Amino acid sequence: MNFRQLTSVYRPTLTLSLALVLADPLSAASQSATTPANVTTLVQANNAFAFEMYGQFKPGPADNAFFSPYSISTALGMTWAGAQGDTASQMAQTLHFNELASGQTIPAFEYLQKNLATVEKKSGVQLELANSLWPQTGDKILPEYLHLVQVGFDSLITPVDYQKQSAAVLQRINTWVSDKTNQRIKNLLSSTDVTPATKLVLVNAIYFKGNWAEKFDVKNTQPETFTRLDGTTESVPLMHKKMKQASYVDVTDGAVPLQILSLPYKDGALEFVALLPKTTTALPDLEKNLTAGELATWLGNLTHPHEVEVFLQVFKGGNRLSRCQFIKM
Repeated sequence: MNFRQLTSVYRPTLTLSLALVLADPLSAASQSATTPANVTTLVQANNAFAFEMYGQFKPGPADNAFFSPYSISTALGMTWAGAQGDTASQMAQTLHFNELASGQTIPAFEYLQKNLATVEKKSGVQLELANSLWPQTGDKILPEYLHLVQVGFDSLITPVDYQKQSAAVLQRINTWVSDKTNQRIKNLLSSTDVTPATKLVLVNAIYFKGNWAEKFDVKNTQPETFTRLDGTTESVPLMHKKMKQASYVDVTDGAVPLQILSLPYKDGALEFVALLPKTTTALPDLEKNLTAGELATWLGNLTHPHEVEVFLQVFKGGNRLSRCQFIKM
C-alpha cells in the first residue's frame, strides 16, 4: 500500500493541504473484517471531503492554509460512530461515509489505520497516528461505542475528572499530544477549552517526518527569483536537484494547465505530490476546480521514473513549504 502526501503550492507564503491518496492496490493481508474495495472507497470518500473542506477555506493571496484531512475525517468518524438519527445521517453524507457498504466504514478505518501504522516499520519515515478519548469519570458511555473507537480507530480511552481537576487534565492531554507529535504541537488546548464543565475531549494527533529517497545537497540551495500570485517577485532560497526517481505528468486538458510532480520519501512507502499551475495567477482557478476524482485521474497518469530538475523551497520544522518550480528534463 502506497500513499501520497498531496500538496498544493504556489502562493506567496504558504498553501499546503495534506490528504491520503491511494496509489497502489491494497495488500491482501489484513486483520480487519473489511475488504480492500471498502478501504479504497473510504480513501476516496476522505479525499472528496478533503477537497470540499479545502474549498471552504478560500485563502487569500497572502494567506496560509495547512491542515490534515485524514486527521479531521478520523476525528469526525469517531464522533459519527456515536451518533444516531439525523445527526448520523447528515454526518455520513458530509463525510461521504454513505458511499461505503453498510457497516463497513469503521472496519475500513481499522484496516487503513493498521496499514498506515506499518509505514514507519517498513520505511525510513516517522509517521505517528494517535487517537484518544478523555471522558468524565463516572459518566455512562455505551460499552459498544467504547469498543468501536478502541478497535476501529485504535483509540486510547482515559477517564479523567474535569470537575475537580480540570487544570491537571488540561496539562495531561496537552502532554499526550506533545509526546505523540515529537514536541511539535504544544499546548493544543487552553484553559477555556478544558473547564470543570467539560464532559468529553476527543483528540487526534498526527506526526510525520521523512527523508527524501534522493536527498537535496545543501550546497545546491541558492537564492532564486519567485513570482508571487499578485505578479511581484522576491528572492527566496530554493533547493535544487536533478531527480532520477521522480514521477511526472504534464496536464494540458484540464481547466488549468499544470505540472504534477511526485517525489518518493525513503523506501517509497510515502510520496510528496506537488501541483504547479503553469501561470502565476492560475492557482485560485486550480483550487476552485480541483476535485478528488480529477486528482486521482492525474495521479494515475504519472509516469515513473523521470529525470526532473526540481527547485523546491526548504522545509523548516516540518510545517513550512511555500514555493516550488520544477522542469521536466
